[in-house]
Amino acid sequence: MATTVFTRYASVAIPAQGLLLKQGASSDYADLCGVNDTPIAVSSHACAANYAQTCVALDAKIFTLTASGPISFGDDVACAANGKVATAIPSGAKIGRAVSEASEDGDEIAVAVAPSASAVYTSSGAECLISAAAPTAAPGVASGTSAFCIHYDTAFRGFYFWNGTSWEQMV
Repeated sequence: MATTVFTRYASVAIPAQGLLLKQGASSDYADLCGVNDTPIAVSSHACAANYAQTCVALDAKIFTLTASGPISFGDDVACAANGKVATAIPSGAKIGRAVSEASEDGDEIAVAVAPSASAVYTSSGAECLISAAAPTAAPGVASGTSAFCIHYDTAFRGFYFWNGTSWEQMV
């Protein structure tokens, strides 16, 4: 699958790569995400306000993002201030799950982004699991509900889709 990139002007200075971006004041601009924002992309480089930013579209894959503080492997993550990510609170809008760890503000962290599992998209009814082993058991989701599994231990091993009766590895 090809990575989708697009260019927007930065609404504010973007201090680094790996920060979550949202739509800016107009469709020509991108801005840093805050706690309750919906991310659309990840910054590819630092730039000053009103300069071009190459935005990497946010889709279901593993991104290197910037942590706002300690995050453990396996934690659900959500948007934090200034385009960073933090451990999600139960009522927060999750964007994915940590597949590495961060010990302090500014650390890079690998996050398996799964928009279908995010609380931002609750109407989809989709579930996503990140597992250190390939899935074998039924996910226990309601009939008509999609389920996805990312098999990841120290590296990406596979992406699986629950077809209602069994897991299929996507290739």
